[in-house]
Amino acid sequence: MILLLTLLIGIGVAFFAVRYFTPEKSQPHRQGQPSSAASCSLSCCLSDDIKLNAWQKEAMQTPEREYCRCRDSLSVQIDRKRLALADILLQPEPDIPAIDAQLREIAKLQTELEKKTIIHILEVKKHLTDEQQERFIKPIVHEIRKRCQHRELPASKPQ
Repeated sequence: MILLLTLLIGIGVAFFAVRYFTPEKSQPHRQGQPSSAASCSLSCCLSDDIKLNAWQKEAMQTPEREYCRCRDSLSVQIDRKRLALADILLQPEPDIPAIDAQLREIAKLQTELEKKTIIHILEVKKHLTDEQQERFIKPIVHEIRKRCQHRELPASKPQ
């Protein structure tokens, strides 16, 4: 039960992180382009109101490309594991040990993705002024808190 709860929470946080750091398909400069590290840009995770200077943009280009490559690869692996899990669930008599194995593999990949995302957030944060950090981090924290609206969770201190 604890593993399942941890997995569900992990999926929620990772979903948010990937969604937050993945560019919208409706952005005009991205239409028709594949979602890959080669086309990943700072615009996918830093809104215009953060107002990066030229030095900041330059300093974050390489870490952004590396993160996108890693994020995309892990996301594809997770999707493949989920599809394999779905195939198992479709069986007339699903193999419980196989389900458990898929869940463990998904959880491992999900944890790796979350760690990489947090490391990336901290890397980006290092290059920002205090004011920019607030504009960058507040929406992330807000989204995490919004997704954790369970009555049994202790209240966290607002920032």
